[in-house]
Amino acid sequence: MIFKYLFSKTPKMGVELSAFITFLCFISFTAGQSIGKIIIDGFGDAGSILSNNSDYRLSLNETALRYLHVSIQIQDSNDQDVPLNQQIQVTCEQQTYRAGYSKINYTVINFNVGGPVTGQVQIISVEAGRPVTVRCYGETIPPSSSPECPQSSTSTVQFCKSTSYSNTVSLALQPAPIVSFCQDPIQISNTVAGTFNVRLSEAVVDRPVAVTCSATTFVPGSINLDIASVDAPIGATEVQMSYRVISRGNDISIRCSGASRNGGNQYGTDTSISTTSTARFTEKTGTFEIIPEFTRIYTTSLKVYLKLDRPVDTTGDVSGVCQTVMTETLEEAKVIYSDPVCTVITSTPSSSEPTTTTTQPTTTQPTTTQPTTTEFINSTDSLNSTDLPTTTTELPTTTTAIPIDLTSPWIIDEDAFQFERGEYYKSIVSRRLKPVIGDIVEYVVVKCCTSSPPTISSYTSQTAAVIAEVSLTLDVCSDCIGGITSGVRTEERSISNPAFVEVSPCSCDIIYRSCDVNCCCDTECTEDLKETFSSCISGPPGGLPPPVPDRMCTSQKSLKEDWSPLLCVVFEENSFLGLYHTNQPKITTDNDFKDKVNSKKNLFELGKSERRFTDPNAALKGYVHGADIRTKRADITLSDKGTLALPQTSASGQCVRTAPVQYLKEFQNDCVTTISPEFCTITSILSARVYSEPSSIFRPPCPEGFEICEGYGTDVLSPSYVNYYCASDSYIQNYLKGSTSFENIIQPNQNWTFNSKLGNEDCGNPCENPNCVSYNTEHQVTALPLPPRCAWDNGYTRAQTPQVVGDTCQNSVIDVRYRFTWKGQKIVQLDADIILGTIPVVTSTDLTQSFKVDFTQDASGINNSTDNYNRLEVKYDRSGHPGYEVGKEIFSGCYNSTSDVVDIDVTKQMAVWKPGVDGLCYNAGRQSITFGEDTSSSCTLRLGLTQINNCENLRTLVYNHLNTLMPSNVLGRQGYNDPNNQTFWVQVLRQNITELLNKSSSDINKTNITNSTVYPGESLQGICTDLTTGIHLDILYGETGQGNGYPIQEIVGARISYTIDDWQLSCSGSNSVRCQNNSNFVETFLLTSSIQYIKVPANTPVKQIKFWTVYSDPSCQTDACQRYYENFDRSTCHYDTCWHELFYPLSSSYTADSAMYALGFTLVTVIFVIAYYMIGQEHKIVYGIHKDNSIGNIINTFPTECCT
Repeated sequence: MIFKYLFSKTPKMGVELSAFITFLCFISFTAGQSIGKIIIDGFGDAGSILSNNSDYRLSLNETALRYLHVSIQIQDSNDQDVPLNQQIQVTCEQQTYRAGYSKINYTVINFNVGGPVTGQVQIISVEAGRPVTVRCYGETIPPSSSPECPQSSTSTVQFCKSTSYSNTVSLALQPAPIVSFCQDPIQISNTVAGTFNVRLSEAVVDRPVAVTCSATTFVPGSINLDIASVDAPIGATEVQMSYRVISRGNDISIRCSGASRNGGNQYGTDTSISTTSTARFTEKTGTFEIIPEFTRIYTTSLKVYLKLDRPVDTTGDVSGVCQTVMTETLEEAKVIYSDPVCTVITSTPSSSEPTTTTTQPTTTQPTTTQPTTTEFINSTDSLNSTDLPTTTTELPTTTTAIPIDLTSPWIIDEDAFQFERGEYYKSIVSRRLKPVIGDIVEYVVVKCCTSSPPTISSYTSQTAAVIAEVSLTLDVCSDCIGGITSGVRTEERSISNPAFVEVSPCSCDIIYRSCDVNCCCDTECTEDLKETFSSCISGPPGGLPPPVPDRMCTSQKSLKEDWSPLLCVVFEENSFLGLYHTNQPKITTDNDFKDKVNSKKNLFELGKSERRFTDPNAALKGYVHGADIRTKRADITLSDKGTLALPQTSASGQCVRTAPVQYLKEFQNDCVTTISPEFCTITSILSARVYSEPSSIFRPPCPEGFEICEGYGTDVLSPSYVNYYCASDSYIQNYLKGSTSFENIIQPNQNWTFNSKLGNEDCGNPCENPNCVSYNTEHQVTALPLPPRCAWDNGYTRAQTPQVVGDTCQNSVIDVRYRFTWKGQKIVQLDADIILGTIPVVTSTDLTQSFKVDFTQDASGINNSTDNYNRLEVKYDRSGHPGYEVGKEIFSGCYNSTSDVVDIDVTKQMAVWKPGVDGLCYNAGRQSITFGEDTSSSCTLRLGLTQINNCENLRTLVYNHLNTLMPSNVLGRQGYNDPNNQTFWVQVLRQNITELLNKSSSDINKTNITNSTVYPGESLQGICTDLTTGIHLDILYGETGQGNGYPIQEIVGARISYTIDDWQLSCSGSNSVRCQNNSNFVETFLLTSSIQYIKVPANTPVKQIKFWTVYSDPSCQTDACQRYYENFDRSTCHYDTCWHELFYPLSSSYTADSAMYALGFTLVTVIFVIAYYMIGQEHKIVYGIHKDNSIGNIINTFPTECCT
């Protein structure tokens, strides 16, 4: 009442009082608007901040307490600090948590009135994993259940949860570092001592780490090792352990662990042990083999090599014996090869014949034939030159023909072997005792066995063998009339000097004791046979002297060049003159061979003209478009970089498993592989180990995975973040080829059209009918969503390898998706998604693996791109800049003339059919089109008599769905287009369907063809004519320039056309029952969609006429401007630029010089022109004559351009 009185009686006083009340309300409002916030200042211990970054990491082995240092800040609406006037509590939380991420708990702390404004939130480690985002908030006590939260103009609380959130930080809890074996099993040394290496997953920091190894359990009879403990210094990642062999025996398991010295907590004895901390130690087994394992020879000697895996330390450490066995068949030789048991030889003084005891496998021999294998032993103890078996047998005096025995024993030159110190291979030579007297094929098995026991235990009871298939024929004749040549292998071959001895009087006499056709010098050819010859072989091949070449001075050629006496050849070296190199002595020993090579090695050098691979990007530091992405392994410092590979589809449609991934080249491919148990290995395409792995991985630390190089020519590595997803059995079915038949998917008598009716719509211009384009909302093809993350994927654990479990292969890779972030010529990082699953391998399974590579530009910071037409603050994709890149999506949409804007919503863009496994249009989706890739796809309709007879509705339905598939009326010209600027868009011309149908209906042959398929008496049912059965988009593009050395490809035009066809049920003749009214027969009909790209050549501009013109344009004020107009006027001639004034100096109008001077100068000029022309033609004539003559060989040595 008082305020009312004052306002009514004294207006001035009322105004002042109103202002005062307003001021009081403002003070009250601002006092209630003091808002408190929490600030995370850093990470450290209780007394100090160790790091003030936003990315913190700690290990599970941390024994010291770690804290988040936080502080509070309270400000009023004027950003003025306000003191705390109420008690609050601060809580920290992880924004999200799921399997594979760090799990951490935090203590709750309180801040009191008048107390400190900083505090420490203790971090309690629970589970290691990937980094998580942490934030803190404060609440006034009692907590925010108070009705004054969230804060309002009347609230008095300073801290509410929703308004006090702190800045966020990343916190990662790393697993404890481990000690691992990089090799399993480990073979112990043959000596009393040896070494092996273990790897540390983290480099040693702060304090040394004591690494100890011991047996997990010791069983009597096992290997017993004394392994010394080793301290790994700071910075070490690998330690060499030494051991001493106490006793040998069965295999034993050794486990290693690490513990930080002097109170360090980086490595703990218990936490440093994992599955890879244990390895199996076994006695080393040496490799004892013969090279090759199988050979074919055509001589009577065989040389193979007996090889060890390493040189021996002492002479006699490895010794043994080699023997030969002959078999009649290859199968028998394979039996001996699979179990090459050597014969034990003993000597008896009572007989010169050796007594042998064999351990050959028991074989049953036919009673009517001799044994199929014969073993020949040439021991130096029992078989010498006097004990050799007789190689000839006295034939009994009988008239019965005795079959000739073509076989012969094979013996080894030195059957006993002994490796000298430093040797690791020896040559073994076996020879045939008897000469070859007939064609024969023999199988010889050479087997070698070590002595028992050898000095080195790893070669105990070692055997090796080789199979030789020997194909022998008769020796060559010595005088071509008979007689077998048998030589001594130590004798040198004697070759007569052809200069004095006729070594080949008749070169065409090839067949022994037979007449060779057209070989007139063959002594086996009678005169009657020679009369049947067509001609005699001329020249030396026919035994005749060679013709004299035209280049020789003795040539009798009639037409010779004038310079022939000067340039003819008097003497030349060739084989016809008998000038041969001297015969070189043959090489019979390894030393002779080595000496020969050493004496000639300087004569062999690499030709400079040899083609070598050169890397076109070798000089690059960063990447360029199309360069292979390079990789590097941290544990390999001396080798060259590798290349990142991923299976890709080649031009032939086949999958190339090792195709390189190239910079800024995206692709998406599916590769079908028939999976069997043999594919389920650590090195196959099913293993996650062959693809990119996380950079943070270290469990186990070896083998090292490859990482992506930041640039092509740098060793700087880019971080890789790989997520592993484990798919369920139902999810994997999307990647397996189904065995369900078509009949089981689609019922034979069921109609299938479209899953949405557009029969009542007018979709002739889909952009103008929202109901048409809205149909595309549910039919756009989307990527298959990712399955759940694998529970073990914490960013540090290496992916498990494929394993065969029952009839399945577990941990198989079915999908790999790489996303590269790039900036300039560098790769910033790699993000990868790898999907694993269990696939069946009991039978041949067709697995469709999917591979995808995307490149995204690093858009960190403010987006200042000149083509950011939509003013986006996030990343956006282009299809090229400025022109299109092949394989990128085409920009299309609907232009609205009212708003003058292009709507590029996905439902209004061009697409083709993307049918499902059943191929039906009912389930078909929409697949976006890409630039430069011709595409054709189709889907099917299942129609019966009712649908076919309702032809008008069927026409409308099919026509609307085809237009809805390609609804756009404009296409983007460039790789990224401004929807508000029409110059960036090209109109899509659409064929007039009415004119097309009228033209189709006017076809006079259509009725005849249709009626001819119907028998008399049948009604015209089951026929629908003039159906739009296909839609086709032709895109015209051209190269409009170059940018950064690459062509700029722009779309310049587009047109949509249709295919018209008639659909008719197959119900003629005996199938007429299908077209009866009660028929439930259903038939399949095809709808097609296609894209074709047509390159338009550039228009060559018309060359301007460079003569004076008559032009009255006032803007043209210069002489140069007037000279280049096209309206050339021949009546005007200035500055002597007209062709018809060429002889102007000879005309009467020319008065600058005398007529005689002008005439003389003109004639001299003409003479010089004619002379120049004739000289040029003379050279051409001369060169032509030279090429026609026989001396053209010399002329051809001239440069090519001189003789054209």
